[in-house]
Amino acid sequence: MIVRHQPLKLLTDTQVQQFLVNGFLVLNDELPQSFHDTLRRQCAAVAERRGGNPGNNILPHVPALQAVFESPAIKGALTSILGPRFCMHPHRHMHENRNSAGGGWHKDSYWGYKRQMRHHRPWWVMIMYYPQDTTTEMGPTGVIPGSASHQTRDGDEGALGVTGKAGTFFMIEYDIWHRATPNTSGLERYMLKFEFIRLEAPHQAAWNDAGSAWDPASEPAVPAAHRGMWRQQLNWLRGHGAPHRGPKLEPALALDEALKLLVSENPKDRARAADELEHHGAEAASAVPVLAKALNDSYEPAALNAAYALAAIGEPAVAAVGQVFLNAEPPARLNATYALAAMGREAVPALLEALRHADASVRTHAAFALGEIPGTGGDVREALERATRDEEAAVRQHAVEALSMKGAASKASVPALLERLADPEDEVRFNAVLALARLGSSAAEAVEALAGCLLDPNRYVRGYAVEALHQIGTPDALSVLIPYLKTARWCETTHTSSPFYP
Repeated sequence: MIVRHQPLKLLTDTQVQQFLVNGFLVLNDELPQSFHDTLRRQCAAVAERRGGNPGNNILPHVPALQAVFESPAIKGALTSILGPRFCMHPHRHMHENRNSAGGGWHKDSYWGYKRQMRHHRPWWVMIMYYPQDTTTEMGPTGVIPGSASHQTRDGDEGALGVTGKAGTFFMIEYDIWHRATPNTSGLERYMLKFEFIRLEAPHQAAWNDAGSAWDPASEPAVPAAHRGMWRQQLNWLRGHGAPHRGPKLEPALALDEALKLLVSENPKDRARAADELEHHGAEAASAVPVLAKALNDSYEPAALNAAYALAAIGEPAVAAVGQVFLNAEPPARLNATYALAAMGREAVPALLEALRHADASVRTHAAFALGEIPGTGGDVREALERATRDEEAAVRQHAVEALSMKGAASKASVPALLERLADPEDEVRFNAVLALARLGSSAAEAVEALAGCLLDPNRYVRGYAVEALHQIGTPDALSVLIPYLKTARWCETTHTSSPFYP
């Protein structure tokens, strides 16, 4: 069953805001029950035949799964958050949970990446799909709402297991804390997990955008509020060039009250105060010294809110944030990085200087932040190109990624990206191939080099070489891609007990 060419079921303003707050959204693909029953049986047959999870090969084993991702509800949800240009990551996973004690809370790694910094903006999401009715007793996937931006996990307050009828899917921000919960039902529970990546920064909203302002009253309940960050994410998804600007929320606390709370012994009060100061914007410039110190707050929500408050203050905060960025240890440096990225162009001069710093960690964080800032010019592109040749692999990796996030402005960077296809580090090659995929037809000169990447020892480099050739889409690219796919063709019905017939 293939579902194509139907109008997409795009998200509403409220659903997008719920996704940004919770870090996930639960929907249903609206395909027939008989379809899900067939998929569940096919998953069980694959698990039995192979003795467990087929890993990245689940899609060719069960090709009908593609209909799930072509359904108007799932494709509409992905389009709403990732824009019209996105792709499926080569990593896929079939989770089989039967009579288990559950798993531990974790964030997924970036496959093949040891050093990847995590984005606050939705560049990566995952779809988790149930082909059968899933109850609490069957060990559903558990998530901690509002945790996607948190590097650390402070307990599991608010955690819940996502349950639902067959066809239930939940789209999650890639970095959310999640786990498999215990299955005490004696029944098999399958969950199919697929990753998707945005291929370009947003130019405009991709959902049914009514232009609604942020509505605190409609927020789901989460352990820590990050309204400054959430509104910044919403503005970015709407394609605003200065995503931290725009209409402010009406502060619930006066400036002097917020300043007093910012040094409270109660960590939740400190987090609330920093978020309130973000609502004051540039009028909170007097709070810069205390907010800069709060970037190292032991309570992560307070430190994150301080970062976005400093971003909202803008130019008066650049120097203070820059000092933390240059001199602090993680996690304060990372929080300062998020602040500078959210400030936008006002932070570019400081970040360009940092890209030449003697400390490789400073250079890495600077490259990451420059990639997050839209609308930068040739000086940033040239600096990032130089950084792709840095002696430190983490700097090269993030400089390549940053170039890929500049869209058509990175067309001139294709020669620099081609150099990195021969990098000794898998992570750098992976980002270089993904960058060429993001450039699409602008990277037509990369076809010959990408042909060589189809033989790369890293499975994800090979996978994204396929994607890059597809995105380039020229006759030359297809003349390389199609013969490779014919050779790599997978027959899902061939296995040890049925090697040839029927």
